Amino acid sequence: MFPSMRKSVKMVSHLVGVGMLCLFFAFHTFAGDTGWLAKKEIERDILLVKAELAALRKNNQLQRHRIQLLQSNEVDADMLAEVARAKVGLFGANDVIITIPVGKL
Repeated sequence: MFPSMRKSVKMVSHLVGVGMLCLFFAFHTFAGDTGWLAKKEIERDILLVKAELAALRKNNQLQRHRIQLLQSNEVDADMLAEVARAKVGLFGANDVIITIPVGKL
């Protein structure tokens, strides 16, 4: 092969390599898992996770309050009755049991 031809083939191969590398990164910038086209889906997922976090924090706060009622020096009579009945399973015939999911509080 001629030296001048070898030089041009080497240059073309480098340009093709750089071009392929640029195309690879450009494709993943737009259409990749975290690209611009997936931005709305990622934002929707973030909103769902934030809503779930808020519900978990609310549940955590409720559970902390219940624990505090049980741990104080003076036990709350309603809390004591609720826990005792739930553990033993003794409910009166006139008792009405209403369960409210924590997410609706």
